[in-house]
Order: sequence, then C-alpha cells, then structure tokens
Amino acid sequence: MRLIVFTFIMFSLLMTTAHAKRADDPLAAIISTADVDAFFQIYDGAGGKPTAADLKNYIDRGSAGVKGFVPNRIVSADNLA
Repeated sequence: MRLIVFTFIMFSLLMTTAHAKRADDPLAAIISTADVDAFFQIYDGAGGKPTAADLKNYIDRGSAGVKGFVPNRIVSADNLA
C-alpha cells in the first residue's frame, strides 16, 4: 500500500503543470523527495489514517510543488484525508 501511495504522489507531482520554475539547464535540475518523506512521516505516525489537521500541516509546510499542486488537484487537506 505504501508503494502505491508513494507512486501516486510522485506521478501526481510530476504531471502537474503548477510546479516550481524549471531549471534552465536540465543537468542542473534538483529533484527533492522532502515532501514524500514529510508525507510518510505523517502517514505512518497516524497509522495510515492521517486526519485533515495532520495533512493541513503537511500542505502548509510543503514545497512549491505541493503548494502549486494542491489548489487544482487535491483542493484541501479535508479532501486528501
């Protein structure tokens, strides 16, 4: 289950058009997995059932990618929970 959730999050973040500015040089691009680590810290800490309040904290502290993705796809922490 954890692999499925991870795959979904990664696919969703990569497919969104509302993300941070792209690197001018592809070889200088930085791929950060900090949002994935933060999500699973909350997910695992809640026994696989995080509350909307838990997820709001994740969204509020998320990267530009999370903040750009949420309004058009997830909409809110309530929807994600």
